[in-house]
Amino acid sequence: MWSDIVGHAAQIELLKSYVDRDRVPHALLFTGLEGLGKSRVARELFRAINCQTTPGDPCGSCPACLKTENKTHPDLVCFEPPSSGKQIDLLRGVLADIRLKPFEARTRMVLIEPAERMNKSSSNALLKALEEPPEATIFVLVSHKPNLLLSTIISRCQTLRFAPIEGGGYRSANVDPLLLKLSGGTMGGLSRLEKADVLGFRESLIEVLNGGDPFALAARHVPENKEEIPYYVAVAESVVRDVLLVFNGGDRVINPEIAGCELRRLSYHEMESISAGIGALRRGAGENLNLKIAFADFFLRLSRLAA
Repeated sequence: MWSDIVGHAAQIELLKSYVDRDRVPHALLFTGLEGLGKSRVARELFRAINCQTTPGDPCGSCPACLKTENKTHPDLVCFEPPSSGKQIDLLRGVLADIRLKPFEARTRMVLIEPAERMNKSSSNALLKALEEPPEATIFVLVSHKPNLLLSTIISRCQTLRFAPIEGGGYRSANVDPLLLKLSGGTMGGLSRLEKADVLGFRESLIEVLNGGDPFALAARHVPENKEEIPYYVAVAESVVRDVLLVFNGGDRVINPEIAGCELRRLSYHEMESISAGIGALRRGAGENLNLKIAFADFFLRLSRLAA
C-alpha cells in the first residue's frame, strides 16, 4: 500500500491526486539515483489505478493487488532493455501487444527500466508510441541517468524527481540508521524483509574479515531479484572503503566492527582485485552473469584480508 513506502511523500501525493481525478498522464518519467524505490512507486501506482476494492488506495488483498505484488499481472508489462542483442525487436513486440485491449486491468502500464539503456532504434520506436499512445495504457520510464534519454522523449513525459530520503524519514519508519549510512539515503525501495537481507549480507562480510568461511557465507546471500543488487554493492563498497580508511589511520568508518578486525595489508593489485569483484556484482544487475559465482568470488577475494 502507499503507506508502506518510506519517503517520497510529495511524489506519492501527486500520483494519488492524478488517480483520484482520473487524470493520470499517459507518460511518466521517474528520475533519481538508483535504489530510491522508483519502480516500486510505479507498481503501487498501477495497483492504485486497478485495485478492485478501493481504487486510488490499493487494498493489497484483491486479485489485482496480489497479482501485482507477485509480479504476475498480465497488464503490468515490464521491459528491461537488454544491453546487447535485438533490443528493438523485443520492444517492438511489447508495443505490438499493447495495441490490444488490456486483459484484466482498467489501465495497462508499460514499465521501462532503466530507460536510459534504450538504443537509438528503441528510443525512436518508443517516441512514436508516446506520440500515438494506445487507449487505456500508460508508460512509466524509470531512469537513473535521464540525461542519456532523447530530449523528445523527456518532453512527452510528466517528470517526477526522486531524492534520497532524509534520516528522519527512516527513523520514523523504525529502520536501522546504519542503512542510511550504507546507502546515502537510497534504501527506501526495500521491503522490511529485504532490508534484513542486506544487513545480514553486511554481517557476513564482517565475518569473512574475521576469518569466516567465504563460500559458506556467500551461499546465504544470492538475491533472487536483480533489483536488490545495487544495495548489496553499496554495502560491499562501504566495507572496502572502511578497510582502506583503517589502513591509513582513519577512524570515521561506516562499519565500526572493522576497526576491531585483525586484517593483513594487501598489495595494490590485490586490493584492485577486490574492487574488480565488486564490479562483477554490479554488472550482475544488468548482464546475464551467474550471481552465485559472482558472490562466491567476491567473498573469496575479500577473505584475503583476514589475518
